[in-house]
Amino acid sequence: MAASAVSAASSCSHCGTQDVALKRCARCGQEAYCGVECQKAAWRGGHKKDCKAPQPQAPQPQAREETPLPDKFQRRMEIYQKVVASDNAKNWPGVLKWEGSMEELMEGQPDEICRGIIFMFMRAHSMEMLSESFFGRSYAVHEASSVRLGERHIALLGKMQRFRDQGEALHFIGDNFAIVARPREAVAYLERARKVAEAHGFFSVECMACTGLAEVALKEERNDEAVELFRNAVAAAPLEEEADARQYPLLHHAYRGLAKALTKTGALAEATAIAKQYREAAHAQSKREGRLCIDELTSLDTSAVVCQVGKEPQEEARHRRRMLALAHDTANAHLQEHPLLATLVRASAARLEALVAMGYV
Repeated sequence: MAASAVSAASSCSHCGTQDVALKRCARCGQEAYCGVECQKAAWRGGHKKDCKAPQPQAPQPQAREETPLPDKFQRRMEIYQKVVASDNAKNWPGVLKWEGSMEELMEGQPDEICRGIIFMFMRAHSMEMLSESFFGRSYAVHEASSVRLGERHIALLGKMQRFRDQGEALHFIGDNFAIVARPREAVAYLERARKVAEAHGFFSVECMACTGLAEVALKEERNDEAVELFRNAVAAAPLEEEADARQYPLLHHAYRGLAKALTKTGALAEATAIAKQYREAAHAQSKREGRLCIDELTSLDTSAVVCQVGKEPQEEARHRRRMLALAHDTANAHLQEHPLLATLVRASAARLEALVAMGYV
């Protein structure tokens, strides 16, 4: 093996000569020789077996220093997580606790994130408005904030060209106004939702808007107008090119309202036919889902009400018995927590007892 540059070793590895210039083995770098002859002799004498090039050492990874988040960013993340957690838990006061930080949370964020943040605070105000209304307390502050944030949310959705979401947001605000008995404001938002739906062909939004407008008309005893609006809702719902899980509840709501409106106008034959379509559609949904849906119970209740108005006690009793049997069936335990179930069962049981007491059944 060739020798490398001059070494500082003290003696030749083969002959032991000292105080001469030595050269190290170029391969292993471990042995040093006084000359070529000694190097060759050592090679033949056994160094050939022992001589190995040193293995290259893998570079040691350098420990990465964790860069601490800036205090401002860390604070924003912590607040955002608290807002989302409260929103998921439907803890509306918990959401509104951080409303003063809303602009800080949205600073430098893309429109989609800003939209979500605005919506959380808008919904919290809306839910608090409904709660205060239910308990007969003033909700003016929540109403004003809900509308202000709602308009901002709607404008941002328009900028993003998210027109379906824009229509649903308009319906959401209108529906809340209808619940707190503010028909003028409700109609204004629901009409805007309907225009967005018609402009872009969103049949589900049109169905929701028409149903909302029809319910306002029904409360104000504008029954003929309510019938036409519910008809529009029924016509729009089946055209929706979306999953059945979204489509059919809208259709059921429209069927229920139309049957009720027709009953009020005295068109009992048509109301009976619509109630039957409602029952069939709700039963079909139950079959698709593999378990009873709440609409199958409300459809039976709707049919019973039509029969009650039409003075058909035997048919009314048949529908009510069927509904109570389904409600009490242990196979339908998944509906026990549904908020409508207790009301339906209580009303039908009381009405059935009355029919028995009057001798009709």
